[in-house]
Amino acid sequence: MLISNSLAEHADWVARDAAFGFERFFLHNVLRDQRRLLSESAQHVMPLFT
Repeated sequence: MLISNSLAEHADWVARDAAFGFERFFLHNVLRDQRRLLSESAQHVMPLFT
Protein backbone atom coordinates (compact mmCIF):
# COMPACT_ATOMS: atom_id res chain seq x y z
CA MET A 1 0.00 0.00 0.00
CA LEU A 2 1.39 3.36 -1.04
CA ILE A 3 0.21 6.46 0.79
CA SER A 4 0.65 10.07 -0.22
CA ASN A 5 -1.32 13.28 -0.63
CA SER A 6 0.68 14.13 -3.75
CA LEU A 7 -0.95 13.42 -7.12
CA ALA A 8 2.50 13.59 -8.74
CA GLU A 9 3.73 10.83 -6.45
CA HIS A 10 0.68 8.70 -7.28
CA ALA A 11 1.31 9.28 -10.98
CA ASP A 12 4.91 8.11 -10.56
CA TRP A 13 3.77 4.96 -8.78
CA VAL A 14 1.14 4.19 -11.42
CA ALA A 15 3.71 4.73 -14.19
CA ARG A 16 6.17 2.42 -12.46
CA ASP A 17 3.59 -0.30 -12.01
CA ALA A 18 2.31 0.11 -15.58
CA ALA A 19 5.87 -0.46 -16.79
CA PHE A 20 5.75 -3.81 -14.97
CA GLY A 21 2.62 -4.73 -16.92
CA PHE A 22 -0.15 -3.83 -14.51
CA GLU A 23 -3.30 -2.72 -16.32
CA ARG A 24 -5.67 -1.93 -13.44
CA PHE A 25 -5.21 0.33 -10.48
CA PHE A 26 -7.33 0.95 -7.43
CA LEU A 27 -7.21 4.27 -5.64
CA HIS A 28 -8.60 4.63 -2.16
CA ASN A 29 -9.46 7.90 -0.52
CA VAL A 30 -9.94 7.89 3.24
CA LEU A 31 -11.79 11.20 3.09
CA ARG A 32 -15.48 11.44 2.34
CA ASP A 33 -15.02 13.55 -0.82
CA GLN A 34 -14.76 10.76 -3.38
CA ARG A 35 -15.80 13.06 -6.22
CA ARG A 36 -12.76 15.24 -5.59
CA LEU A 37 -10.47 12.19 -5.76
CA LEU A 38 -11.99 11.11 -9.06
CA SER A 39 -11.95 14.61 -10.52
CA GLU A 40 -8.36 15.38 -9.56
CA SER A 41 -7.14 11.94 -10.64
CA ALA A 42 -8.92 12.34 -13.97
CA GLN A 43 -7.29 15.75 -14.48
CA HIS A 44 -3.78 15.10 -13.22
CA VAL A 45 -3.01 11.38 -13.24
CA MET A 46 -4.98 9.64 -15.97
CA PRO A 47 -3.90 11.96 -18.84
CA LEU A 48 -0.35 10.71 -18.30
CA PHE A 49 -1.46 7.25 -19.46
CA THR A 50 -3.76 7.89 -22.40
